[in-house]
Amino acid sequence: MVDLEDLFRAISRNKAAAIPYFEKLENHRRLVDQLQAAIEKQRLWLESAAFGEIEPVIVNDPIGAVRQAIKDNDPLAIKAAALAGYKSNQINAVRLAAEFDQDIAALVDHLRTYGELANLNQRLFMRFALAEPEGAK
Repeated sequence: MVDLEDLFRAISRNKAAAIPYFEKLENHRRLVDQLQAAIEKQRLWLESAAFGEIEPVIVNDPIGAVRQAIKDNDPLAIKAAALAGYKSNQINAVRLAAEFDQDIAALVDHLRTYGELANLNQRLFMRFALAEPEGAK
């Protein structure tokens, strides 16, 4: 798997490079596309690791289902309830399940860093890091 940090470094080095602007811009767009593809690939891999071959089921109260699975000490039920929460965008169920399952925790960490759970600081960092290089002066 491609190291995301290496891609961030390459983007940064490209912005600082003493090359013609059109080349810098072309390189930047290519690197950002690679980064976004790598982030998506990593997310899919983490989803697979977190939920495996579990079939999605409809759960009216995913967080309640996660709580019950935790009380019953049933790891498979925790994953199934977390998947139901993940599919229905009830992320608190996934966060709770992450406290008891390392694979789900890795997915939540990815979402906090690169996805919809990113905080404002992380979003600002990504916007700045992925911004196109400044024009020729």
